[in-house]
Amino acid sequence: MKGYFYSILFMMGVPYTVFFSFAGYMYWEVKKARARKAAEVSGDPSNLNKPLTPAAAVSTPDAAERRELVEV
Repeated sequence: MKGYFYSILFMMGVPYTVFFSFAGYMYWEVKKARARKAAEVSGDPSNLNKPLTPAAAVSTPDAAERRELVEV
């Protein structure tokens, strides 16, 4: 009887697992395509073949650098 319980849980969980795995993969591919498109638009060909980095890993200029960029 215990086997029926686990098989029912498995059958209930598989459709959700498959759907969300596919949805996550599609989200990842769209994110990569948008990054490639942004690199093409910016005209920087060196970024086209690089892997994506998380937004937190991208360094932002500190306050002094921003001030220098504004004071032309």
